[in-house]
Amino acid sequence: MAAGDGITIIPETTGMLMTFDMGSLMEKADFEYVKTLDFYKDMLKEVSSDNQKLVSILEDPSKSGIDTEQNMYVSLKFDPEGSEQVFGGVVFSLADRSAFEAMLAETDAQLDIQNGDGYQYAIGDSKTIVGWSDQFVVVGFSNTYMELAQEMEAYFKTTPETSIANQSDIKSNLETGHDISMWLTTNPFADNPSAQFALSMAEIDPEALRDNYIRSYVDFENGKITGTSDLDLQKALTKDLGKFFDDKVDTDYTAYVPQDDLLFAITVAIDMTGIDEVLTARPQSKQFLDYSLQQYGLSFTDIANTFGGDILIAGTKGEVQGTTAGIVAININDDDKLMDFINMAIENRALEADGDNVYKLTPFLTRSSMKEMDMDVNFPDGSARLIIENDIIFVTGDPTTMAMIQDGGYSRGDRASGEIKSLLSDHVYGTYFAMKAMREFDPEMENMPFSIMEGFMDSETGEFTFEMEDDSQNALRLLMETANEEYLKEKQEAMSDGEAM
Repeated sequence: MAAGDGITIIPETTGMLMTFDMGSLMEKADFEYVKTLDFYKDMLKEVSSDNQKLVSILEDPSKSGIDTEQNMYVSLKFDPEGSEQVFGGVVFSLADRSAFEAMLAETDAQLDIQNGDGYQYAIGDSKTIVGWSDQFVVVGFSNTYMELAQEMEAYFKTTPETSIANQSDIKSNLETGHDISMWLTTNPFADNPSAQFALSMAEIDPEALRDNYIRSYVDFENGKITGTSDLDLQKALTKDLGKFFDDKVDTDYTAYVPQDDLLFAITVAIDMTGIDEVLTARPQSKQFLDYSLQQYGLSFTDIANTFGGDILIAGTKGEVQGTTAGIVAININDDDKLMDFINMAIENRALEADGDNVYKLTPFLTRSSMKEMDMDVNFPDGSARLIIENDIIFVTGDPTTMAMIQDGGYSRGDRASGEIKSLLSDHVYGTYFAMKAMREFDPEMENMPFSIMEGFMDSETGEFTFEMEDDSQNALRLLMETANEEYLKEKQEAMSDGEAM
């Protein structure tokens, strides 16, 4: 770890830590260019009323004495008693103390500077404070009223033995070399009475709150943004949660997902039997759930035995220009039990038979299944259809999509393949968004620079990628350009509305 690294003064009581590689981020964003953008200049003006010290640093870090070759850290300390009190510190390494103090004097000539043990500090208002020594600067903030000087003192009293940097988990996290890293632990809540009681009620050992970690990383590359997350959780905490999900989606839905004309596709592997097992181990919870189903002569076990839990939600371009189509699907484990559900729905006028293994949905169910997901209902009567085919239930609002389902899916040459197929089949949760295609249907996405967003989650890890339309520049600079364009557009619209009034 380099000398003067700000992490050495961050207390071990920190519950969340974000690390920013300032040198890398400033280079990738082209910081000199960013400073000329209207949205950045106006943002600093707007923030200045709340924290002028931090604004002055952000305006020109190097001239304010900040060492831009060192990492910047944002640490959050949560109240272990369970209140919503949070104290945060933005920690910089200091290259030139005199330059920093000159910047402070320029910012506020009436600044009331107090002396601490080996450091100085100044309280900006009831929720902000800045402290500095020869090596470090901490800009502190809180979400409520608290003893700011006491919170600031904790940073400058931290020793190598009491620093969060002393934790082995943090050391490995910092050696990854990513643009942005995030580390989160549940340890601050391990002794919280409310949290312990909640776990006890869920029949989970309260000690399971200790030593759980989530590590996430984000990198800006030419033409894309990539991110990963790693979950290191106690088995006592996940033993039941893990039963809610299968290891991966076993149903091959790609026959019903096109390679072209795809807007988005999402799959998730829910373990219905596992959920039933967890509920059965908690009779009170299961009885409460079963009570609402008793009037139909059913129980949650019936649901778990009927439906497999492999779920697909997909949207495509409609056959008619400017319309969308889509499907929601879930696999079936027991055809006979399924018919009990279908007949019950027909008796309660939620469904209406409309051909062989085809049923009309009521307007309410149509809205909840299709329109709530912004999928058009293209049937002339305005009702979506439920189709049973190949041991799968499909719901769609589009006649052409229904015909495709009844025909066994898209032709092999038109089906999703490659990366899309892997995302939808090999994970607990997989998602693919064709952002470029979606812009045709959502004016608010007009200036979005992404062409594709894809990602997945498994039991211990997850990844995401945002691909940019322009792969010749770094994604961070492209985001800055897009933010400025959007800001100027909104500013112009606001001025036009003002003139119209």
